[in-house]
Amino acid sequence: MSLDALKWAIRQTQIKGDGYKILVNLADRHNPDTGICWPSVDTIMMNCEVGSKNTVDKYLKFLVLKGLITKQERFKDNGGQTSNSYFLHLDKGKPEVEFVPYQTLHPSPPQTLVGTPPQTLGDKPYKKNLIKLTNKKTDKKIISEDAVISKKQLDYAISKNILEPEAKLQFENFKDYSLAHGKPYADFNAAWRNWLRNTLFKPLSPKLTSSSGTKKADAFLEKLKKKKVRA
Repeated sequence: MSLDALKWAIRQTQIKGDGYKILVNLADRHNPDTGICWPSVDTIMMNCEVGSKNTVDKYLKFLVLKGLITKQERFKDNGGQTSNSYFLHLDKGKPEVEFVPYQTLHPSPPQTLVGTPPQTLGDKPYKKNLIKLTNKKTDKKIISEDAVISKKQLDYAISKNILEPEAKLQFENFKDYSLAHGKPYADFNAAWRNWLRNTLFKPLSPKLTSSSGTKKADAFLEKLKKKKVRA
């Protein structure tokens, strides 16, 4: 038996049914030194569980036509015919496929964390708000833990009659929700606007949104600062 011949025969899956079994059986009896084998038709029929000699002959002719084997008649010294010899063309048919790791054929796109440029609100510089997950398929962003409300986001909240202290607190709620759920956003500012428009949004202190509530807003902000100091 030749292991190379057997591996070659197993790869020839384009041959179906009994033809495939006969080819594998010939490879199982292949002599690696001579390159031939000589099982009888009866032996092939028994090993491959083929119904008749005619079926074996038919598929042997088919394998010859496909160029996978060469069939040669053999004769005894007295002139009588004995079993045929079969030469297997191991250089024909489906070649051996070199194994290539899946990661080599389908490399994952590189992912890097890149911060957005610093934002400012008035004269006060703000920290980087976002972490951008660079991905060729999904260019979405996730909020960072030290994010603070930007001037653009604050201006939008004020345009909706939400005063600065409440807008900042709403931004903290929005940030906590995003971090807790691991939500990435394709447009961070749009997500913020949607948060404010969402039906779940309720002003933390309705009095703060009134035009006459400036003093109460300042008191509310001072109260928040004291809580942070105690913490």
